[in-house]
Amino acid sequence: MISLTRKLIVLALSIVTSVALAYSLFGLGFMVCTTPQATSLIGGTFSGWEHATYPEEDMAQIAEAVRSFSIEGTSSEELYNTIFTALQENQPQIAALFEAGSTQDNTIDTSLLESTNLTQLEEEYSLPRNALSHLQDCTPIFTTGRISVGVVGAFGVAGLIALGILAGRKRLGATLIAASSLVIAVLIALGIWAAIDFNGIFTWMHTLLFAQGNWIFDADSLLITLFPEAFWAAMAGLWILSSIVLALLIGIVGKILAR
Repeated sequence: MISLTRKLIVLALSIVTSVALAYSLFGLGFMVCTTPQATSLIGGTFSGWEHATYPEEDMAQIAEAVRSFSIEGTSSEELYNTIFTALQENQPQIAALFEAGSTQDNTIDTSLLESTNLTQLEEEYSLPRNALSHLQDCTPIFTTGRISVGVVGAFGVAGLIALGILAGRKRLGATLIAASSLVIAVLIALGIWAAIDFNGIFTWMHTLLFAQGNWIFDADSLLITLFPEAFWAAMAGLWILSSIVLALLIGIVGKILAR
């Protein structure tokens, strides 16, 4: 009876630990994608910033400011200062309109502008209120995600230690292999879905995370030119690759322990 109870405890602990480790590996892969280096590399390579609203160098600086604001919670003042600096350097007329707060200022020459609609100009050259609201909604998601990866990862490590004590290194190795296999299986499934219907999985994720629905913007808005579909597709690829590499490393360690 004691032996059966022990086996059931070990089995349950193995399952919970492998799921916790898989979640952590999945989360760590995503955290790789949200680094400044990843944003710069993906944006500069896939986002077409050389033909965007501002020169490529300015687009890279604005993208980093958006990343810092939405992921790390830096101030909106820092974000708008970065945008306005680029605006003053490249579109001084539009910058003057924004400072005046109106398109009716006769001292500003708007004859060369395609549009003098302030709302439209704000959408194209800055981040209007709805865009800022969406970015603010991202911050708690990223913060909660990072905390959960740390907490769940710590639980996974504790589970591994407990398994090592209760059942030895072979069970430890089997649990690592199970976690690795789970990550790879889930990511392959998501990768196939993304390859077949990227818009579908993108919409599903945003509907799930942003039930209020404030994540749809015009194609020529600054936010979309900063992060077009190609950017997110490349980020998804980096996420999958990073998590699979981590999973393979864990799987290799598991194979060694399970011998």
